[in-house]
Amino acid sequence: MDQELFNPQSSSVISSRILYTPSTFARTSLLHLQEVGSLQAIHQHTSTRTNLTSFLCFVVLSGTGSLTYEGMTYELSAGDCVFIDCRKAYSHSTSDDLWSLRWCHFYSPSLPAVYEKYKERGGRPVFHPADIKPFTTLLADIYDLASSSDYIRDMRINEKLGTLLTLLMEQSWHPESMTVSRKRLELAAVKEYLDEHYTEKIALDNLAEHFFINKFYLSKIFKETYGTTVNNYLISKRITRAKQLLRFTDMTVDEIGAAVGMADANYFSRMFRKVEGISPREYRKPIIIETRRFEDFRGWMSVSAEGFHVLQINQGFSKKAGTLRGLHFQEGEYVQAKLVSCLHGSIFNVAVDLRPGENYGHAYGEILSFENQKQMYIPRGFAHGYLTLEDDTLMQWCVDNDFCAAAAKAVRYDSEFNW
Repeated sequence: MDQELFNPQSSSVISSRILYTPSTFARTSLLHLQEVGSLQAIHQHTSTRTNLTSFLCFVVLSGTGSLTYEGMTYELSAGDCVFIDCRKAYSHSTSDDLWSLRWCHFYSPSLPAVYEKYKERGGRPVFHPADIKPFTTLLADIYDLASSSDYIRDMRINEKLGTLLTLLMEQSWHPESMTVSRKRLELAAVKEYLDEHYTEKIALDNLAEHFFINKFYLSKIFKETYGTTVNNYLISKRITRAKQLLRFTDMTVDEIGAAVGMADANYFSRMFRKVEGISPREYRKPIIIETRRFEDFRGWMSVSAEGFHVLQINQGFSKKAGTLRGLHFQEGEYVQAKLVSCLHGSIFNVAVDLRPGENYGHAYGEILSFENQKQMYIPRGFAHGYLTLEDDTLMQWCVDNDFCAAAAKAVRYDSEFNW
């Protein structure tokens, strides 16, 4: 090469180095060597370099010194390892405790991207590996190959440099130094995994192992980013899904608990009550929805229930007040949940629980009108009916299942229910 990449003054060091000239193929296709060597400082000195198309790895064998890189100064001592991008300015100095070093400069077209990955994983310009010997051995092997007459030495050097990069990735893992963007990427992957696998049994230990993240560190940054613990996020995810299933399916409470990853019925009920303040069975009762109204000089619009799957929309018009309709329901695979509202006039709307259990026969009633804009959500397993309170009343009910005449049933007004 035309320029010396690591060029301490000859009067200040005793060095043994090789300026290596790789083949054209190696330059374009392989990790290739530029310079390799070792030195012993005999006087204090400072070397400064800028704009080198190179990456430098060196280890401190003995003595002390410092490295200045990207605006930071690092104190170095025996056993420290340095890995830097020499396209950026740097300088290094020995102290009066004169150091000895072993180093190599190398490059490949893909190396800048590899170095970015190194930094994303928390890699630092300077680190202290538990065992420096693998690094010194590799650097010595590279020196020997560079001075050999092996006809495939470029390939062998590529192999050694690849091993060196692997060591650098392994030995310099510092998650606490990860960039903010990388933290977000890691956490986004964890959150996506939880969103997809929340119905499964997930332990923090297994989650950390799956993503190669220390579990204590994972707990810390997850809470810092999302404001909740991993476990509480899982519980919230499971309860949210359970609420949807309770509202919009005819699955039993036990089936729903198992479906959301809480197979223990007592645990499911306890967690549901802790989050919602009521039991899953209480949550399943008909609910009155106060629609949100947005008004301006033109009039208003309202926002209704969210998450209800509508398969069919029905309307019923009654000419006279006092008109009684129902109670109606469907059985078997055609059982329906309903979202009922009054578009003109007013009704007294009723839902009767036909599901086996302690609430069988219980009725729930509410006045729905154009004026109050209330709606009633009626879960599957209920009979539904209403009484008009005004002339010319128009009501609407949305259902989540098809109409089937063979499955349609009715309950007479004089049936023996526990009203």
